Amino acid sequence: MAGCCVFGCTNRNTQEGLNLYRIPRDSRPFLQAIKRVDTINNAFVCSAHFISGKSSLDWQSPDFVPSVFVYTKQSKRPEVKMERNEYDNLNLRHRQLQDEYVNLKQEFTKPQAENHKLKEKLEKSTISCSTVKSHIGKLFFFPPLG
Repeated sequence: MAGCCVFGCTNRNTQEGLNLYRIPRDSRPFLQAIKRVDTINNAFVCSAHFISGKSSLDWQSPDFVPSVFVYTKQSKRPEVKMERNEYDNLNLRHRQLQDEYVNLKQEFTKPQAENHKLKEKLEKSTISCSTVKSHIGKLFFFPPLG
């Protein structure tokens, strides 16, 4: 009693309406399609793995190699269940960290705003001849240059 050599397939030649096809001598395309590394003597692939339900000898046909597979996909991350108390503690810590983040962001932006205002004030304040002449009394406090 022969069976299909595709991983996860349990089809046998005893099932009605199912044909088994021998893997050809040049088995590389077949082995790549069924994701097998090792060569298999007297191995068969069932008709369920071909689009039309039967193998084709024409290399341009989509049924030249098997292409229909039903693999069960494993989830990338295993589902981890935690106790309710641990979950609540994590949620509480998350909220605390969010509050800390908001406070730190406010502390950071306050000096930046003050710095921006001072830069604007500095850009507006200019010294010109007319400014010096109007405040000539202030110049006498400075020592003479030279």
